[in-house]
Amino acid sequence: MANDPLLAPLMLTHEAILTPSTPAEQAPTPGAALPAPTEEQVQASDRAFATPGEQELVAGLLGMQVGVLVLRDLFVQTVEAPAGEKERPRKPKEEEGVR
Repeated sequence: MANDPLLAPLMLTHEAILTPSTPAEQAPTPGAALPAPTEEQVQASDRAFATPGEQELVAGLLGMQVGVLVLRDLFVQTVEAPAGEKERPRKPKEEEGVR
């Protein structure tokens, strides 16, 4: 358990916190125009984000989740008493033959 990387505490040194990965002079300024992507970058992003069949899978998962939520709401509405009404206590049934 102590060797599990997910449960191990995060150890940061002061050097890692104080030293930025890129110098401030090289960082892009907000609002500055970025250079246009090269053709190779455009093709790489198209390959990464346009996987065939992925859209149908995502749409199916979303449809299934919405269907489960609707069924849950219908079940809750069916089982719960209306907001303004209280449940009447049931009278015990009289035994047959005894009056």
